[in-house]
Parts: sequence; structure tokens; C-alpha cells
Amino acid sequence: SRSNYSSTYGLLSNCSALIADKCSLVKPEEAQMTAMEKCNTEMSKIKKGSEDCRKLSTSGSNQCICWLSLQGTTNEIKALSPKCISTMDKMAKDMKKAKQACTDTFTKCKKAEDASIKLISDCMNFDVQTLNQSKIAEEAGSKVIGL
Repeated sequence: SRSNYSSTYGLLSNCSALIADKCSLVKPEEAQMTAMEKCNTEMSKIKKGSEDCRKLSTSGSNQCICWLSLQGTTNEIKALSPKCISTMDKMAKDMKKAKQACTDTFTKCKKAEDASIKLISDCMNFDVQTLNQSKIAEEAGSKVIGL
């Protein structure tokens, strides 16, 4: 049907813009980035502290003191607001949602492209004499030459 041709053509005409819109890089919110930087700073302290504590292998009491001092840093991480894990989780969900929107849009365009093959074939089998070529040209924004 004509509406099927028109809708497929309309979708294909806009696929590049739709994909550019849905597949562009989405930056995390500023608050999320600030929270993640703070989490990274605190987690780096834990990592370095753990490495330092493991190096104290000759003195059990010094190791205990070292590990106890790290517990304070761990408690600071737990006290951060927003929580590190919930911030990372929200960012991961947002990225997954954006990726799905991109994939869905691309799939929709690919299916329209596949469907266009049959539509083109159907269109080529129309009796050209029965088509109103002036009307078609007008809709396309041009004019028929040589009729």
C-alpha cells in the first residue's frame, strides 16, 4: 500500500539522523562524575594502603596496626553520599539503556532497509503510464522534463 511505501521511505530518509541522535555518546551527570571521582580517590587510598600493609610481613603487630588504620578509610567510603556502588550501578543502567535505544533504532532502520527491497520491486512493476508523473515530481520537489 502507498502508506507502507511512504512510511518506509520516511523512516529510511531519517535513519541517519535517528541513529546519530540515539547513538551519540551520553555523558554522565556532573554530580555522578564528582561522586565517582571521590570514590576513586578513596578506593585508591585503600589499594595503596593494602599494598603497604602486605609489605609489613616481618612484623605482625605493625601489620595489625596498618590494617586497622585502613578500616577507617573503609568506613569513610561506606559513609560517602551518594554511595559508590549505587552511583556505579545507576551509571551502568543508564549506559545499558542508551545502548539499547541505539541498537533498537539501528535494528528498526535495518529492517526498513530490508523491506525496501520488496517495495522497490513492487514499485518497478507499476504501469508507468498510469502514474501521475507531474504529481510525483511535485511531491519530490522537482518537475517533469520532456512530457
